[in-house]
Amino acid sequence: LNGKNSVDTIKIPNAKDRVYCNFNIKGAYESTYMRNAKGRYTWNCGFVKTEDKSKADGMYNYLVIQLRNYNLKNAKLIKTESLQPEAKTYSIKTNEVSDISLQNLNMNVKLKKEFDKDENKDLWKVEVEVNI
Repeated sequence: LNGKNSVDTIKIPNAKDRVYCNFNIKGAYESTYMRNAKGRYTWNCGFVKTEDKSKADGMYNYLVIQLRNYNLKNAKLIKTESLQPEAKTYSIKTNEVSDISLQNLNMNVKLKKEFDKDENKDLWKVEVEVNI
């Protein structure tokens, strides 16, 4: 079903039920969704890749604000933030769950500096990862 709205969907060979979908999401340069046979899901979305740290900080802060009030009926959440000079991470994990399928939920908003070999320079990257 998720593949219906994706830009491209690929059934990964030799991997039962493993699907890779690439989505076009407003404001994102890349969004991918993967499902494997054990019912695990991974979603990664890259929002900014720029030389301008203030632009990257702005997007990171915008995404964190969206998640500060995020709540789940079926789970108590632990929210933490790590602020390093070259990297920031805002994490959400489950603490207590009434729905067993959410026990491995992990969400991260990341801001990090990385070398981009295509651009041949350091760029600031903001991404969101969701694992279930």
